[in-house]
Amino acid sequence: MNQLTDIQKLFAESGSVVSTKYLTDNGISRYLIAKYLKQNVIEKVGYGKFCLNDSVPDEFFKIQLRSEKIVFSYSTALYFHNLTDKIPMTYDVTVPQGYNVSKIKRDFPNIDFYYSKADLWAVGLEKTVTPFGFEVNVYDKERTIIDVIHKRKSIDSQIFIQAVKDYFKGKPNLRKILKYAKLLNMEQSVRDYIEIL
Repeated sequence: MNQLTDIQKLFAESGSVVSTKYLTDNGISRYLIAKYLKQNVIEKVGYGKFCLNDSVPDEFFKIQLRSEKIVFSYSTALYFHNLTDKIPMTYDVTVPQGYNVSKIKRDFPNIDFYYSKADLWAVGLEKTVTPFGFEVNVYDKERTIIDVIHKRKSIDSQIFIQAVKDYFKGKPNLRKILKYAKLLNMEQSVRDYIEIL
């Protein structure tokens, strides 16, 4: 078996994105990694992260690769939950308060960062799959609806109205949304929307 076949086999076994450490631990030298980068066999998608050139991840996954602390939220989460048909041009993400995002901001100027108290950051966190099939962190529907109610003045009014209506007309999990609302100090605002809709 030649080295090119070896690297393709490693990607097939481990998933679409692998680290430098994984490649070197499996017999692919840094010299070969550089060679395959130059030949466009592989592509660098993050710090020490590579994928085969024919399976380049989407922007959502490239952003997620920067940190497990990134959670897609607000309008971007609405998109993942089919509560808006607007494809995000900027990406809304939430990180714990105090998390340093300066390098990520530099590399991805199209991200709007939001901060959550560290003890509340994981409330409603779940995994979802991007349009290209990559797994990323996102807030569930209930956390997303609470967040957009909280920031309703900074969200496009059409997107806001449609998302809230669609959520409550579907199969809302009232127990879960009220539990989250209490934790996030948004209980009265959420109850107001429940009563109206």
